[in-house]
Amino acid sequence: MPRCGTLALRMSDSRDWLGSRDTTAAGGQAVFPPNAGARSGCPVHAAGRFDRIARYEQPADSSLLAQPIPAQRIEGTEPAPAFFEPASETWDDAVRWVLSHKQSCRLDFEHPTGVWLDALLIPEVDAQGNVRSVTVSTHDITERRRAERKLRRLNAVLDTIRAVHRVMVKEKQRRPLIEGICEALIRQGGLQGAWLVLVGGPTDTLESAHEGIAEETFGAWLAQFQRGQLPRCVQQARTQAASVFTVNTADMCRDCPLAGTSGHSVALTAALRHEGRLFGYLGTSLPAQYIDDSDDHTLLGTIVDDIGFSLYALEAVDALREQKELMARILSAASVGLAQAVDRKIVWANEAMERLFRLRPDEYQGQDTRMLYCSQQEYERVGRIVYEQIAAHQCAQLDAEFVRSNGERFSGHVRMNFLDPADRSKGILTSILDITDRKRAEEALRASEEKYRAYVENAPEGIFVIDEAGRYRDVNQAACRLTGYSRDELLGMSIWDVVPADRPRVGPTFFEELKAAGTGQRDIVILHKTGARVPVALQATVVSGGHYLGLCSDLTERRRAAEERARLEEQLRQSQKLEAIGRLAGGVAHDFNNLLTGINGYAEMILESLAPDDPLRSDVREIYDAGRRAAALTDQLLAFSRKQVASPKVVEVNPVIEQSQRMLRRLIGEDIELAFSPGAELGPVLIDPVQLDQVLVNLAVNARDAINARDAMVGGGRLVISTANVALDHERIVMDGDAIDAHGRYVEVAVADNGCGMDQQTVDRIFEPFFSSRKSGRGTGLGLATVYGIVRQNRGFIRVESVPGEGTTFRVYFPRAAGQVSDPLPTPAVASLPCQGTILVVEDDPMVRRLAVRVLREQDHRVLEAENGREALRACEAYAGDIDLVVTDVVMPEMNGRQLFEALRARRPAIQVLYMSGHAEHIIAHQGVLDSGEAFLQKPFSAEELSRKVGQALAH
Repeated sequence: MPRCGTLALRMSDSRDWLGSRDTTAAGGQAVFPPNAGARSGCPVHAAGRFDRIARYEQPADSSLLAQPIPAQRIEGTEPAPAFFEPASETWDDAVRWVLSHKQSCRLDFEHPTGVWLDALLIPEVDAQGNVRSVTVSTHDITERRRAERKLRRLNAVLDTIRAVHRVMVKEKQRRPLIEGICEALIRQGGLQGAWLVLVGGPTDTLESAHEGIAEETFGAWLAQFQRGQLPRCVQQARTQAASVFTVNTADMCRDCPLAGTSGHSVALTAALRHEGRLFGYLGTSLPAQYIDDSDDHTLLGTIVDDIGFSLYALEAVDALREQKELMARILSAASVGLAQAVDRKIVWANEAMERLFRLRPDEYQGQDTRMLYCSQQEYERVGRIVYEQIAAHQCAQLDAEFVRSNGERFSGHVRMNFLDPADRSKGILTSILDITDRKRAEEALRASEEKYRAYVENAPEGIFVIDEAGRYRDVNQAACRLTGYSRDELLGMSIWDVVPADRPRVGPTFFEELKAAGTGQRDIVILHKTGARVPVALQATVVSGGHYLGLCSDLTERRRAAEERARLEEQLRQSQKLEAIGRLAGGVAHDFNNLLTGINGYAEMILESLAPDDPLRSDVREIYDAGRRAAALTDQLLAFSRKQVASPKVVEVNPVIEQSQRMLRRLIGEDIELAFSPGAELGPVLIDPVQLDQVLVNLAVNARDAINARDAMVGGGRLVISTANVALDHERIVMDGDAIDAHGRYVEVAVADNGCGMDQQTVDRIFEPFFSSRKSGRGTGLGLATVYGIVRQNRGFIRVESVPGEGTTFRVYFPRAAGQVSDPLPTPAVASLPCQGTILVVEDDPMVRRLAVRVLREQDHRVLEAENGREALRACEAYAGDIDLVVTDVVMPEMNGRQLFEALRARRPAIQVLYMSGHAEHIIAHQGVLDSGEAFLQKPFSAEELSRKVGQALAH
């Protein structure tokens, strides 16, 4: 029950209340606003006093107020300071209005104790019409006021909910949505400030908005948020299901930039969730009354839930929109043509269908599907098949022939089904895939299968298919040829019938390996129908159906070829080794010959200047003899490297051998028998007789050493030289690594001995320079290397036949030559110089040049000298007289000897030339033969040889 009471106010003089103020009212009763507690400053006259204390209708209550006012404080006191102080100004106005109008009025106000009072002022009017007193009846309306205030708050919250809902319905994008929500919270809800942050992670902000907060303040707060410095309210909201109310913002939010925006109000922070997903956070400032009311909490929670749902729905709408857009893009980008037809009328088609038929939407929409088919018959055929299949299975598929708008026909695979089986009025969805290329590929595949079947049948390798039991399921013609059986015979046999001897190699283990690896290979032997054993390479592969595909290649020729290839590779390696040694030997001989020229030349000149009884003569003779032996060694190196200068002639071999027998007997010794068996009507050969003598001498010396190396020779040693004409028909000859295709007529010179013989390893190396089977210190190992070089230089070859303990035979073959036979004997030396002349000596080696100049000047020649070609040309230009002869080295820097001679002959046509070289590699035309008419002096040379060659050149 509301509390109420009555106060009696006795008025001594009503005019004192009226004073000078003119108070009027619009009606018969005035109710003054409850907020009249502001002090007006107008004094209340002392005549107005309470004459008694309150009279209570509920005596059990001690007071109308939370804090009772004692009677002595009310009775006889001024009412304004004591009781009506919150509404003193309004109270004065109300009393004046009652006194002037002599009518009751009502006054509401809030006491400082928090109690709301409703005061009814009732005048007591006497018979004369004067107001004698005013009775004030008061009622406690605190609960009603609180209910009204709560109702206003709830209405404000409901208005906010409606405003937020309007924003949710209106906005379809996140940014406008959250900005509109913040604005609605401030404008409709009467809040002081609001912010909203959407997150993708704990601190990963996606969008943010705020209202009623300074931009710089919110920016500073958001920066802390993005750095992971989450406010305490946000941290609590992350872990709590309900909203977080922060009452003491000054303490809890001391470090938060938003602390000052809420003043002394309550801060609300909530996590925006839906379906267990966190979308962001909402924060706002509320009046303090919201903190204790559960209804307020429920409505605020509704706002929070609605915002979370709105974000969820917005995301779902976005996802649905993206899905629709994706589906549209998929349908648009699909490579298969899609179309919707209702009653065989085209309603919709994707871009692939438009590209397929070369049609625009305005050309096909609403048109009959007949326009797509190549003919009326095809249209009707497809219709019959489709409706039969759809009636039975609700879908259909087949291949059909279509036509594009440009008249081009193509094949397509069609699939049709109802767009919505529950509502067939929506029509049929049709997909068409262009299979023109596939059709062509299938036709090509069939042709290819036929072609490859022909390949298999005509393949040179045996191809067969067997099952797991080893039975033949298919064979080609090559497999029949390989085994000797017919196709029908093999199809009744198994693989074990043709490989019984090697069954373990293709037994269960091999098949297990095939199953594990999918493929395998073995070299086996199969039995031909005739009983012959044929080596084959078997390669097998697992194919479908538990079968194996086998490929057999005959290895007979391959093995022969492999053996031949290995032999040829070994020959090539040997040939390359000899070629490298030959280049080295030729280079060494060239440089060494320059040194020997000076050594031998000066030693010869010293010998000629010494008296016969001079004690130095024997020492110088030793030097000279050593130089001559060194020169012979370099000749052998040049012969091996095929850089020896030769003077070939057409000669008969037998006379040359007969003339060499005396020399050969002296070389081999009296205890070895020498026999010569000349062939009849022997053909001539083109060779330098001196080189032929070298071949015979080296082979004879080699035979002598082989005979002497044999222990307990019975009957003495024997050396036989024989000759014969031979004809070869593309016979392959292997000569120390060189594989020679010998074809034509040859003269064979055979040198056979019955010495110790050689094993194959020694035979493979006998032509290597410096390789010798003799003991260390006996021989240089260049004898047979010299033979090798001479024979190859003259386009011949050698065969070696040797058996250890029985002897060796060297068979040398020289090509037969055509032409008149020459005298094999060498031309006698020129006794004296026929004339003197002017000679230009060009040599880059100073020692050789000085020797040549000295020898020629002692022969009374006029001598000009030059170090190289450039100096020689300058000397020729500077010398006014005739130059009869140029003696020049072949190999010189900048300009070689031949180039120098050609330059000199252009200036002096009558000049002659004499070439010098350690080897004649740069002036040899073919196989060591000098160009016709050109003189050559081999280094090292003596003074006598230089004088003789110069005399011959001048007399030419």
